[in-house]
Amino acid sequence: HSCGICNTPLRHPAARKTCFGKHAETCARFHHTMFRIGRARSCDACKNSNERHLKRHKDLLSLITEIQQLNANDYIYLKPTPSDIHMAIHGYVEDSIHENLESMDRAMVKDLQLEHRIHQHGKGVTTHSPKICTILGQLGIRREQLCSSKDGCILLARVEKCVSEDIEAAANQARETLRRQLGYYKYADQRKYHSMLQEL
Repeated sequence: HSCGICNTPLRHPAARKTCFGKHAETCARFHHTMFRIGRARSCDACKNSNERHLKRHKDLLSLITEIQQLNANDYIYLKPTPSDIHMAIHGYVEDSIHENLESMDRAMVKDLQLEHRIHQHGKGVTTHSPKICTILGQLGIRREQLCSSKDGCILLARVEKCVSEDIEAAANQARETLRRQLGYYKYADQRKYHSMLQEL
């Protein structure tokens, strides 16, 4: 399609100098659509990705609610929100990452490092890693108490699986975004591309 300001086709080599970054920008996850400056938040692919991420956190929230009901007599629990769950798992506030590309880059690095920490000897994501135990503790889940009953053990396994799947999905998304980001800068800005390669 063409630039919304000067009508230059965005595939034309001249668009790299006249439009990219001046009239048009990519979304924060570098999907293959250009937007007018300030309208990148309307990216449908980003919205779908955010909805899937929120759904994973809501599913986790419903499991935490089941655990709290199972142990309602023993403890008084605070009910976490999806944003609390996001902070406990990923270590950053989700709304803050869309403000600028630097915060998105830091968030992607955190997601990749988190996945790396929960891998055990190259066998993939493990649900029994100390990091997942820490996350469960931040969410108010006491492993030793849950394992005292069969229902508790089943719920604990489901929560651990849900947390590890969320971590893996976020890391995969970060890898894909970095790949698209490198492709964009390789086409649009060679200097930025070479500086990114040196940082890797």
